[in-house]
Formats: sequence, structure tokens, C-alpha cells
Amino acid sequence: MIKALILGAAFLVVSCRGTKEVAPVKVGAATSLNNVMPEAVTSEESQKEASPNKQAAIIRLAVNFISIGAGTDVNAKRVLDEYINFFRQKTGKRVIYIAHPWGREGEVENQFSLFELSDNEQTEFVLGLKSAVKGMELIQIEENKPNRFKH
Repeated sequence: MIKALILGAAFLVVSCRGTKEVAPVKVGAATSLNNVMPEAVTSEESQKEASPNKQAAIIRLAVNFISIGAGTDVNAKRVLDEYINFFRQKTGKRVIYIAHPWGREGEVENQFSLFELSDNEQTEFVLGLKSAVKGMELIQIEENKPNRFKH
């Protein structure tokens, strides 16, 4: 009887452990310049826009929200979304990114292809974003880096 209870408890513990992956966070820009709320873009939708089969092997811009043991910067997402909305209001261009959660403390890599921008606009966007997050130690910006989340 005790063996049956132990076996049953072990089965429940093992069967309750999920293996489901967390879906990427949906982000983007608003449909109206007056109503500046983030718009959802899934990883699959962005893949279809960028490439019919897979995501880009090289990411034009990656913005990482990192942690050094105490979680990510609670203001990081707000600062990123505010800058994207500011840029859209300034230029009228919608900038899309894909957020890939990768850590246990809220770490996220936000990947920008920037295909929707000209070369000059890309440079302006990157420089402006770097300025907007200047001094925020838990945000790392990388340009033209290999995609570690290839599908």
C-alpha cells in the first residue's frame, strides 16, 4: 500500500512538470499616433514579414534586458516602448521587434530587423535609442549580431 502511494505521488509530480515553452512577448507600435499603446506582433507574424522560412541569421539591432541576480530593470520596457513611440511620431515609421524571453529573472532579447527604415533612419533610430537608455546598466545594445534564437 505504501509503495502504491509513493509510486502514485511520484507519478503526479512527474506528470505535473510542464514542458510547454513560453510564447514570445508581443510588442510593436500603436495604430494611432494619439493613442500610444504597444501593438502585438508574434514571433510567427514577424517571421512571415522577414522571411517565409526562418528568422534572419544576423540581427540588425538587439536590445537585451539583463539581470545580475536581482531581476531586470523595471523601467526598461517602458523606456524602450516610449522611444519607439517617439520615433514613430517623429518619422511616421512603424518599428517592429520580436521579444525573446530567455532567462529566469525576466531577461529578454528584443530583436529589431529595421527593414522598414532607410539606412539613415536606422542610424538615427539606433543612436536615439542608445541615448534614451544611457546610464541604464541592465540594458545591453548590440548591432549586427548572430541570431541565437534561429527557428
